Amino acid sequence: GRGVEHRMLRELGERATRARPACTRVAVGVVGSRRNLPLRRFLEATRDATDGATLVRAVQREGGAAAAAAEESADSSFDAWAGAPPEVWYDFPARALAELVFDPEAAAAAAKAAEEEA
Repeated sequence: GRGVEHRMLRELGERATRARPACTRVAVGVVGSRRNLPLRRFLEATRDATDGATLVRAVQREGGAAAAAAEESADSSFDAWAGAPPEVWYDFPARALAELVFDPEAAAAAAKAAEEEA
């Protein structure tokens, strides 16, 4: 909980709104894996707290096997994961991300809930 993820999403939102023409939405794709579970939890919490944010499940393609193979191997390099398509896409309003603020107390509560869930 240092707010790094919040700052990254806020930066994406700021860049999207500054672009000419401005982008109104920001989509974040996530490869399905155990390794990405903390990211998925963060994006789920952010989506739940953001008006107009949605979750879009991607159609499973053959590349999904690439994520499973990369996760099972000891190879954690970018190349091992590059062929894996996102399992889900989180779609956010760019303006909402540009205004995203890190709340350490909420982050601590979410982390505690995640521990209890695991």
